[in-house]
Amino acid sequence: MNRSGISVNNNYILHIGSYPPRECGIATFTQDLVNALNKKINPLIKTKVVALNDQPTSIYHYNNNVAYQITATELEHYVALAHEINKREDVKLINVQHEFGIFGGNWGNYLLLFLQAVKKPIIITFHSVLSDPDEKLKNVVRSIVNLAKAAVVMNKLSQEILENNYEILKSKIVLIPHGIPQVPFEPSDRFKQELGLENRIVLSTFGMLNPGKGIEYAIKALPKVVEKFPNVIYLVIGATHPNIRKEKGEEYRNFLTREVQRLKLDNNIKFYNKYLTLEEIIQYLKATDVYVSPTVDVGQSVSGTLSYAMGCGRPIVSTATAYANWIIDETNGILVKPKNYREIAAALMNILSDNKYIKSMSAAAYEKSRQMIWPNVATQYFNLYKKHADIGTEEKKLPEIKFDHLARLTDDFGIIHHAKYSKPAKRYGYSLDDNVRALLACNRYYQINSDKSLINLMKIYLRFMKFTAKPSGYFSNIVSFGRRRDGTKDDDVLGRAIWALGCVGASDFLPEEIRGKAKK
Repeated sequence: MNRSGISVNNNYILHIGSYPPRECGIATFTQDLVNALNKKINPLIKTKVVALNDQPTSIYHYNNNVAYQITATELEHYVALAHEINKREDVKLINVQHEFGIFGGNWGNYLLLFLQAVKKPIIITFHSVLSDPDEKLKNVVRSIVNLAKAAVVMNKLSQEILENNYEILKSKIVLIPHGIPQVPFEPSDRFKQELGLENRIVLSTFGMLNPGKGIEYAIKALPKVVEKFPNVIYLVIGATHPNIRKEKGEEYRNFLTREVQRLKLDNNIKFYNKYLTLEEIIQYLKATDVYVSPTVDVGQSVSGTLSYAMGCGRPIVSTATAYANWIIDETNGILVKPKNYREIAAALMNILSDNKYIKSMSAAAYEKSRQMIWPNVATQYFNLYKKHADIGTEEKKLPEIKFDHLARLTDDFGIIHHAKYSKPAKRYGYSLDDNVRALLACNRYYQINSDKSLINLMKIYLRFMKFTAKPSGYFSNIVSFGRRRDGTKDDDVLGRAIWALGCVGASDFLPEEIRGKAKK
């Protein structure tokens, strides 16, 4: 068991799971959860990771979040880790990211030795729940939950399976959705251009490539789709799963390549054989028009790829898995039978035939996924942690100051009055009150961070104030998107406008150009 130092000046929550750069979906989840919690919780509480290595010979260059490393197949590592953690008063709680296959033993039962030996509160997050367990599996899962304070699942069906098939008490099961990045709702055009996909209809599937993905059924669906939409391109994005690569090399990818050639789809299907960064995943998803998930396993209880696609506001065509049935309905996607390429083709043509349908499904997918963004998921996890361990509160933790949404709402005339989520609602026009508040915010923040972009925003807001100023000394408050001023007077807004101009004019840390505009 390897360890790196952790400070004695803080209290800690430990997360046990695989962790990047190990190529694994659980690794990505663990990293994202830790990062989201670190942004959320009190600075006196820190999160650290126990990284799970697959083999004794595995070497990963982990970042500073990793405090310990253990090897999944080494039984003594589990016991040694428990004894090490028991010595530490600053470790307040442990969250285990559980997936069958990443822990050693029969159905991963090596984990039980750790859970039996450790004397800290345990939360188990189940990334999959198998619906038809034999007695050995049932006993392992029940033993794990019995040794934990709570078991987290990511959809309602998993909760019901634990209750009914494993006879787990409902009171011990907590539903927290799979986390997703918080990204603005944007059309695909700019991202297509960045990837050289202009004038193409983009379909995509991403994630670790393995036979369970069912990519061959999406490929077989393409000839019918291409016949009607010849500019379609299907992107299969992601490296082959390391376990598959170790056992069978690139056998599955080579099979898929032959299928593409057999069906003469070389111009319509492209493979990106790479383990993607989060930024790359988001870029590809934002360039996507429809996301395709042709997975074979209908019992799949969690899918980070589906969650991410919905989080980017993309319509879905998916096999009707347990997870897909939970998050997809007729407003945001179409469900199909497993291994049925004809249904995939029909679903894709149905969606692609109507641009208004695509837009409405995109908006519905984005809206339904808001509960799943990482800040919301981190809050739910932290509330659960507080329930079972003395780790204080998050009240002193202030969020990072960001001006990206303010900039997104601002065009070359002023700040848009309203938005739906991250998308400006231009039909509502502009208000003086919003522009004044934005000017004050930029002025205050420039004092501690002299970013040139803030000056550019302040120039826009000052021009807007000049446009709304009246000879009488009053200002118009509401301006239509067509630049028409209203005739109402609002003393509260007038007072705030004069206050803002006075603040800016008196701020000696600002460039003289900005101060002069405010004074004039």
